[in-house]
Amino acid sequence: MKDKLGPDAELNASPADELDEAWLVDQLTAARGFHHLGMLDEAEAALQLPPGAPGQWRARVQAGLGLIAWTRGDMQRVVDLCYPWQHLAPQPQIWFAMVATALKNCGRIPEAIALQQRGMALNGTGPQDCYNLACFHTQTGDYQKALSILHKGLLWTGFDRGKALIDSDLQPLWQRLPELSTIPKMRAILQSPRIAGLAKFPFIIAKQPSWDPPDCQNLPAAFGQYLISPPGYSLFHMNPAAPERAKHNFKQWILNRVHANQRLIRRGAGGWSQ
Repeated sequence: MKDKLGPDAELNASPADELDEAWLVDQLTAARGFHHLGMLDEAEAALQLPPGAPGQWRARVQAGLGLIAWTRGDMQRVVDLCYPWQHLAPQPQIWFAMVATALKNCGRIPEAIALQQRGMALNGTGPQDCYNLACFHTQTGDYQKALSILHKGLLWTGFDRGKALIDSDLQPLWQRLPELSTIPKMRAILQSPRIAGLAKFPFIIAKQPSWDPPDCQNLPAAFGQYLISPPGYSLFHMNPAAPERAKHNFKQWILNRVHANQRLIRRGAGGWSQ
């Protein structure tokens, strides 16, 4: 059989290919198991395909390889592995969120916005989609659109309000509330129960705060150096062996940022002339 491994490869297996389908299933299962144990090299090795593998096999392993790269914090590799397959349908919404976020972290924000919107068109809109778009538009400096999308995302109880108050991607948005509050349409949004409610959100710091790999790149170096990804997790936590002072300062930094942003939201909702 002619080897076709690119994104435009034929995705319908021939009868001969189907005879070996069980091998691929076993490899995917093994890769998931290794990834859960934190054995990333072994997981990646399990997803290496033999020469002449059908094109649809390549399509099935790319997402797994991308997830491994994501866990390693290698956003460029996530893009290189997964983005060329953006038109392969159906892709789950989590795939679009992962690849769009990786694009954003590689500085390709217009493409990140377009990919996130494509995922929404195919799979519907959820709170994570709105969260990502709010972050992306904040990074482009379109604060009005970012705030409007954030307002929409807060319709969902599953919207991560706690993370929104900490996330470095949204920090410029909170700092621009003085400007936004002078625009009648934006002032109405700022005074809405959804946005104003963020100022009263009962933020409770987790015993072990967790961060996505791309988030770690935006944390102060004094804390980021102590974050690790334990086996079975794609999120990063503070290393238990880190100095107690570093742990304490990290939690205090989180609380300080939350309280500072809640003050900005209260001022924006209450009017800057007060």
